[in-house]
Amino acid sequence: MIGRSAAESFRRLLSYYPVVVVAGPRQSGKTTLTRTVLPDWPYATLEDPDRTDPRSTAGDSWES
Repeated sequence: MIGRSAAESFRRLLSYYPVVVVAGPRQSGKTTLTRTVLPDWPYATLEDPDRTDPRSTAGDSWES
């Protein structure tokens, strides 16, 4: 995997803030970055193409 200069910044921000938003265009490596830096943390997505019910909540999308 290509080394990411954002990884160190991401780790540093997590040491200061309880929540860090990783935003960017599709297919830019956001999930790869977060899952690489935090492999043991739970993962949640707010975008699930399999969900068709607009009343569903983000809490239903958690994975361990």
